Amino acid sequence: MISERLQYIIDVVPILDTIADIGTDHGYIPVNLIKKSRAKKIIASDISKQSLQKAKDIIIKNHFENVIDTRLGNGIDILDIDEADGVIIAGMGGILISKILETSYSNKFINKKPVLILQPVQQAKELRYYLYENNFKITDEYVMQENNKIYHIIIAEKHHKIDDRYDKIAKHKDIYMEFGIINIEKKSELLSKIIRNNIEKIKILINELSKKSVEQQHIDFLKDRLKNMEDIYYETWGTYPKA
Repeated sequence: MISERLQYIIDVVPILDTIADIGTDHGYIPVNLIKKSRAKKIIASDISKQSLQKAKDIIIKNHFENVIDTRLGNGIDILDIDEADGVIIAGMGGILISKILETSYSNKFINKKPVLILQPVQQAKELRYYLYENNFKITDEYVMQENNKIYHIIIAEKHHKIDDRYDKIAKHKDIYMEFGIINIEKKSELLSKIIRNNIEKIKILINELSKKSVEQQHIDFLKDRLKNMEDIYYETWGTYPKA
């Protein structure tokens, strides 16, 4: 039985010829992708020998040795040039995912522009900023909840120019980077709840800081962030959030 988070990732992976699962851990994603006929071949890699052995065990148990190749190594360095049509990097921080792409993407993908399926366990905003600043276009994204923890799943591809969608909403850019412009456009009930909770936390924090000797600049920053978040909520859901 795999977790809801991993199942969600599996469900949004498009059908591709060759997929690389970077940081495969126990190998649940590759095995289930093959079971669902989402790929003809999968490269499952991990920097940990112990984790990779666990992946090998489940691959052998399912008799998928001929279609899932395991490799020990760091990031996408384990790939040959233009070897994969899709790359999954899940279960890491957004900054680490950014570093993996920064270090090796341009060396490993010369003619291909693989679909990137990215699932940061934290720092989703930082990852979106990296993608934006390095000409990766987010083509879809999702937000889900498992055990009271929120996870973002980002689908992206290398683009020939910077994604100008964020320039059009420059005033609220930081908020859109935090929650995802496509996520907001989808108007999901979960995201509505997440933003409402964030708004309430900021209000409480402003109230607490106002009673202490805190620099006004910090309080003003929070008030500005609060207003931007409330504005986006109103523009999206047509009403201001209630406490």
